[in-house]
Amino acid sequence: MLSLVYSGQRCSFGKAEVAGGSAAQIQAVEKGGHDGAVPIKSMPPYTWHVTNVKQIVGGALVDSLASPTRLLAARRTAPPEFAGMWEFPGGKVEPGEGCPEALRRELAEELGVQVRLGAEVPGPTPQGWPLNGTAAMRVWLAQVTQGSPEPLEDHDELRWVDLAGAELFSLPWIPADLPIVKALAALDSPGAGC
Repeated sequence: MLSLVYSGQRCSFGKAEVAGGSAAQIQAVEKGGHDGAVPIKSMPPYTWHVTNVKQIVGGALVDSLASPTRLLAARRTAPPEFAGMWEFPGGKVEPGEGCPEALRRELAEELGVQVRLGAEVPGPTPQGWPLNGTAAMRVWLAQVTQGSPEPLEDHDELRWVDLAGAELFSLPWIPADLPIVKALAALDSPGAGC
C-alpha cells in the first residue's frame, strides 16, 4: 500500500492531484503493495492520485541577491541533444534530501562553490517549472559566498551575462529553461535570501 503524508513544502517525491483538477504536493512513502488512490484522513475527504515527477533544482546564480545585475549561465556538454546549449546549473533531488540542500550540493559538485540562497523564482506548477513529462525544476536565486565558479561537471563553459542585456536572450538556452530566463528577467526585486 502507498502511504501518503501531506507536507506543506513543495519539494516531494510525487505530485498529488485532487479529483477535479487542482493540485497539492505530497510526500509519498512506499510501504509495499500497489500504487493508487489513497484517501488522506487528516485532510479534506479527497482522493489523491500520485504521479511520479522527478524533482530537479536549479540555481540562478547572480552577482548580488540585493541588487542583481548579472546571471551565471552554464553550457551543457551532454546529452547530445542539449550539448552546447545553456542552462541553470543544478540537478536532481536525492531521496531524503530537501530541495535547498540538494541545490547547495549540486552547485558545490558542478561549480565548486558555496552559495546563499535567495528567493525562489516561482514556477507555474507546485513543483516549479515543467522540464518534460516526467520532471519539473524549482529554481532559486543564489549568490556565491565561497569559491569561484568553475565548470567541474556537466558543463564546459560558464558565462556571466547582464540580466538587462541582449546577450541574455541571444544564448541558445535549453528550451525548458527559456521560460525561467524570461521570468527571471521580469523580476523587479528578488529580495534577500537564507
